[in-house]
Amino acid sequence: MASAAQAAAHIDLSRVAFAELIARGVITKPAKQGGYDLNEVRLAYIRNLRKVASGRAGGSGADQLTAQRVRLATAKAEREERQNAIERGDACDVLLVRRFLEYLLLDIRNLMLNLPGEVSFHLAHREQTEVYKTLDAMVREKLEAIADPKAAAARATAAAIKAKLVQANDQETEDNEHDATGAA
Repeated sequence: MASAAQAAAHIDLSRVAFAELIARGVITKPAKQGGYDLNEVRLAYIRNLRKVASGRAGGSGADQLTAQRVRLATAKAEREERQNAIERGDACDVLLVRRFLEYLLLDIRNLMLNLPGEVSFHLAHREQTEVYKTLDAMVREKLEAIADPKAAAARATAAAIKAKLVQANDQETEDNEHDATGAA
């Protein structure tokens, strides 16, 4: 049997830290004045260390750690579910679709805005019916170019690449801003 000072020294703790373990009920006080059983003290202390390491020990710190682990596991599972849905084609990144449509509509707008410049030299000093036929043919040509699956696929690919690059650039900018504010 050992005194409290000897038991504390046995598990490499100060008397104050040893008293805190007694107050928390990790180590039980001896019923008799005989002193502490060093084997029981050591086992109780090791069991407490294991509980703390695994996050099962009592106290708000352990509860917070457990809650954080649960939130992290939930967030990872949700992220994986979203990624699987995207890969299956059941879902998509709305930001990428939006940027794709913006670029696609900009391409269509530019094609249509360039039409008067392309047509104007063909129409100089022509009769109304000839102007109509020429204009109609050129508008249909542009609309066919827009509707052409190969051209649409090429524009879609280009727009998706642009959107991915913009998204990566935005993320890099956010990371740099976060790093700059974190360093300050």
